[in-house]
Amino acid sequence: MNLQASLDMFGYGTSSGMEKAWDSRGRGRKKCTTPKCQRALASHVPVTKEKRGLATVNEAIVAKLVGGFHTKDSEEFDVLLPGRKIGIEVKSVFPGVMHSKITMHGSSLERKIMFLDAEKYKKAYTVIFDMRDHSVYVAKGLGSFRFDKKSLQSGKVQLVNLKSLASMIK
Repeated sequence: MNLQASLDMFGYGTSSGMEKAWDSRGRGRKKCTTPKCQRALASHVPVTKEKRGLATVNEAIVAKLVGGFHTKDSEEFDVLLPGRKIGIEVKSVFPGVMHSKITMHGSSLERKIMFLDAEKYKKAYTVIFDMRDHSVYVAKGLGSFRFDKKSLQSGKVQLVNLKSLASMIK
């Protein structure tokens, strides 16, 4: 079942009500007709239980390598090093994703920064696991990052191997 069919079925049910708006304010079924909407549907890579499990394993690997601890899913950071006052966000990019970039929503970024200030943490890092070619990247700080060849040349993101990950995070 594709994304549009899922939205149709779960958003509007399977009855004849799919053909009508929900209420007088115009909420109801909308067609994906704009180019932006079409691109979004074409590039969508669904998150599955297996992918979420692999992402959790990646977070645990980082925690073990740097000597920190892996936090619960709803916490601000995925890995914390309280002794050194460092927070680490771990992102996993899976096959099917077309672009070499990760994003961090504004509200999530704000929560992370508030945590850093409140707990007096000194540094934050973003670790990116690219499962497409089994690469690992590290970026100092938080936010959205590209990890293509041009970004590697700029020095914002560094390609590392797992053995050197602990030495990168200081």
